[in-house]
Amino acid sequence: MRIAYYAPMKTLDDPTPSGDRRMAQLFFDALKSAGHEPFIPSTLVTFEPAGNRRVQTDLARQGAAIAKHLVAGYRRGDMPRPDLWFTYHLYHKAPDWIGPVVAEALQIPYVVAEASLAAKRKDGPWAIGYDGALRAARSADLILAITDNDEAGLKSVLGPDAPVHRFAPFIERHRPAGNRSRSAAKASLARIYPGLNPAMPWLLTVAMMREGTKEACYSALGRSLKALFDNHPDRLWQFIACGDGPARGDIEASYWDLPGGRIALLGEADRALLDLCYQAADVYVWPGYGEAYGVAYLEAAAAGLPTVACAHPGVREVVRDRETGLLVPPGEIDAYADAVATLLGDQTFRITMGARAHESAVALHGFDTAVETLRAILPADKPVPALRTAAS
Repeated sequence: MRIAYYAPMKTLDDPTPSGDRRMAQLFFDALKSAGHEPFIPSTLVTFEPAGNRRVQTDLARQGAAIAKHLVAGYRRGDMPRPDLWFTYHLYHKAPDWIGPVVAEALQIPYVVAEASLAAKRKDGPWAIGYDGALRAARSADLILAITDNDEAGLKSVLGPDAPVHRFAPFIERHRPAGNRSRSAAKASLARIYPGLNPAMPWLLTVAMMREGTKEACYSALGRSLKALFDNHPDRLWQFIACGDGPARGDIEASYWDLPGGRIALLGEADRALLDLCYQAADVYVWPGYGEAYGVAYLEAAAAGLPTVACAHPGVREVVRDRETGLLVPPGEIDAYADAVATLLGDQTFRITMGARAHESAVALHGFDTAVETLRAILPADKPVPALRTAAS
């Protein structure tokens, strides 16, 4: 099928790396691998983080104009008609003003992946965006909910019979590092960044450096690392962070009181460098405040890394306590430090947990699994007569 693929929150070629951009690209690639022909009908970004009603109204008008233009073009035959419209990531800050209109006009299925509806937003500063997201969700033939929380929230608003189905978040398969390959990856990184010590276990985090929950996570992590150093002086470790953003200066300043030689803030990393970091690291660390699920957790697991995180609902979607990682109560700095120390002090436990994390990532969150599920839901070789039945 020709699939009109639209990402209202962030375009696939957005210059700023993020988990959302990563998942948007992964869904696009998975649809291709499932035998479809996805294409981008519009690059209108409707993400409006400030709750500005004027901006939301303007975006709705732009979306309506684009939808009208697309419908007219498809009907005239100026461009091949899509067989289905697929929107990735729909919520009150990034509604879809285009897809539902085009799908209704062309009488084609409308599918959404990763949608959420928070009823508390219907009367607040994002009321316009919420109304747009609600209208889109109500018109959807199928909604793929990425988390249990999203599924519950959607059904509470749309009703228990809404076409909402769970679809696990996914990433490409990574090869877990053995001792030899991990040592080689560490040696390679140490040549690039001379301050890194390949003889120490490495703690890794991959996260943007922006204000809000990301900065709060970095702050809590910095305090936990200080507690790790103070409370467990026998543990050797280095912390590596891959990430950049507007809050980088403040975040770096908050790490200045940590011991010299233990912290390496590498800044923004391309895909090759990120993969090398995952291969070289021993433990993935990130508290996870506000995470819906966290693509980086999945990438770390696929690389065979155990995780230390806080027991937030989104984190629990992808990290299983005492199986693929250690989860501690949010805000308990000493408990977080103790959990990291546990993994640093027991190599066998750490390696075993990392192996289980890799197995879980491949079985539950692998790219191939996602492709096969999409093939079952959206068969490429014939029309889709009943999406709701196919997904059930």
